[in-house]
Amino acid sequence: TFCIAGSYSTNNRIYDIYIILIFGIVSYFLRRMGFQLVPILLGIVLGPLAEKNFRRAMVISEGSFSIFFTRPISCAFILIAIVSVAIFGIRNYKSRKLAKQNTAETSEAK
Repeated sequence: TFCIAGSYSTNNRIYDIYIILIFGIVSYFLRRMGFQLVPILLGIVLGPLAEKNFRRAMVISEGSFSIFFTRPISCAFILIAIVSVAIFGIRNYKSRKLAKQNTAETSEAK
């Protein structure tokens, strides 16, 4: 109720209430299906900012992607992102392998 009142009071439009209700329903079903809402929210909030700065970097470098690998700070962030994704993938693979192994052991015990 407070979210609906706040969204309406910001611009005094019924459209804002419809949008908040639609996103509330969508987030309810996403939550029921097991999706985490925090990464989605971060993507919605930070996406336009990242896109704007990516375009700015492309204009500065005249369309060359080398600007992301020749600067030490951007290279460090890219490496951190790659390592983070790799660690997540390895953990996910190991947990699935362990779960499969445990189900095989329990089925053999029966």
